[in-house]
Amino acid sequence: MNEKMETLRLNFEFDDAFAAKEGSLKLKNGVHRDKVCILGFAPSWVDAPFGDDTFDVWCLNEMYETFNKHGMGRASLWFEVHSPDSTSKSSERHQAFLAGCPIPVVMQEYFPKYPNSVPFPRAAVKKMVQENWIVDENCDTYTNFSNQVTWMIYMAILMDYKEIHVYGVDMAHESEYAWQRPSCEAALAFAAARGIKVARPKSSELCHFPKDYGFDTDNAGRHYKKKRQKMLMEKRNRLSQELENILKAKTNTELSIAQIDGALSEINHDMTNAIV
Repeated sequence: MNEKMETLRLNFEFDDAFAAKEGSLKLKNGVHRDKVCILGFAPSWVDAPFGDDTFDVWCLNEMYETFNKHGMGRASLWFEVHSPDSTSKSSERHQAFLAGCPIPVVMQEYFPKYPNSVPFPRAAVKKMVQENWIVDENCDTYTNFSNQVTWMIYMAILMDYKEIHVYGVDMAHESEYAWQRPSCEAALAFAAARGIKVARPKSSELCHFPKDYGFDTDNAGRHYKKKRQKMLMEKRNRLSQELENILKAKTNTELSIAQIDGALSEINHDMTNAIV
């Protein structure tokens, strides 16, 4: 672990299930564990089976900050498929993490400045998913790979894991990630159809609707809508309060700036007129 990495003061465990060698992903004992836990940032991540050694744990992006904040976590493999040159990934801390991460980091390609980076098997994943789609003058292939968790699920399928557990991934209807949800659900359904056991926490919105369309009564649907309505109202109220606090702070800041400008104007006037 390099000096920059040490300054991050990471307080969670990296296990040695995987290794990176010359841009290739290697398995410590030639095989991986039977189960993989894929982590996102939604609250249910804390329920992930960190202490269960039958799981590999796959993390992504700046999850190390979340681990640090809560003083818990474990990682077998890290993912960062965004461009490392993008503005959102250019912070000194994140660059230090990518450069010094002691376990393999799955990225768009191998980058020499990130010694443990390995390329994501994009072509192999797409070939696996698209092989039974008819493509002709009227039909096109499957193209819904809209987020990193989806890529991770498909890579776990490609690697023949027997179980895929997803924690910290909700993509609820009111969230900014809601548009990414269908691809995650499709990936999990794809895994289950291939005989892989799939698990998600009860709190997750993934692959969930409270009734069977046409068979169950509308009461279930109304109950679901009321629940969503309450959640949305609570979130709206919370955001409104945050906005009010921001605007209040903005007003106070503007007042302070005006006071400083007034003082500076007085000083400039005195200096211009040689008043000491």
